[in-house]
Amino acid sequence: RDPKTDLWERSGGSFRLRLESKPGRGLPWGSLARIFAMWLTKQAKLTKKRRIEIRGSYASFLKSLGLGVDYKTRRRFKEQIERFLNARMSIKGLDQQTHPIADHSEIWWNRRRPNDDTLFTTFIDLGAAFFEHCQSAMPLIAADVHRIQRSPFQIDIYTWLNHRFFNLQRNQYISYYALSQQFGCSYKTQWHFRHAFRRNLSAVRNVFIQANTEVGEQQLTLFRSGTSVPKRGGHPRTDSPRHCAVQRTEAHETAQGECRGSMGLNYPQNPVDSESCPRVNGDAGHGTTVTPLWDKGDATPPEWTALCLKLKSLSK
Repeated sequence: RDPKTDLWERSGGSFRLRLESKPGRGLPWGSLARIFAMWLTKQAKLTKKRRIEIRGSYASFLKSLGLGVDYKTRRRFKEQIERFLNARMSIKGLDQQTHPIADHSEIWWNRRRPNDDTLFTTFIDLGAAFFEHCQSAMPLIAADVHRIQRSPFQIDIYTWLNHRFFNLQRNQYISYYALSQQFGCSYKTQWHFRHAFRRNLSAVRNVFIQANTEVGEQQLTLFRSGTSVPKRGGHPRTDSPRHCAVQRTEAHETAQGECRGSMGLNYPQNPVDSESCPRVNGDAGHGTTVTPLWDKGDATPPEWTALCLKLKSLSK
């Protein structure tokens, strides 16, 4: 929900993330702001340019993100873009200065006439510091984000798990208090946060099936797991009980003649239409591979990226 404030701070370990907006502008919030941040980060990572250009109509851009083109979505999405681009951020522990997310931007879309091409090209000039942070981004799977896009909390959990598993070398135990401090959720009590976190984590695990976690009464345990998009040259773990159970289930369904598309390298997922899924290469089913995000031969890589702000110790 709208924080209705021009300043937001969250700390973890020796780091403190601070977001602020111009007076009266408001801070970005909700799923739409997160989806736009992922798209913007991906463009900065792939193009290696601070100027990001968006060609075509407003409707075509929304459709490329998997969003609807109804008036409510058009109005809210443009508002979140403006809030996001007018925000400033600082990361105490890495630097002490507040940096703009965008130095300049020109958004020429007409939300009342979304199918019209613009006379001028919409563009965004990213701030230097924000652009550098984008270069340490990690890949996510667009279809996964699309399935949980109605819940900002689930998007946060999904991206957070991918970031943690990327560098996880041993089991980690994280208290619910530490999680509540990082996720910034404004629940009345720890009991309410723990209940909400468990419920949303369960929904995320239905999408991010590689995630090997254990929910306790006082803490969350993370075991070594693969990320949604496997590391280049790496191989996902296949020795977890949860993965073996999925393998057995998938083998049984294959025997019944049911064809399932894989959402990740050698990781069977929920059924998808392989013909409509641009990430699937080759035959659907177990063993299907995905196109790596950084494959330069792919003109339109399908995965989004999450902003990874180099906070490797944020939740320690």
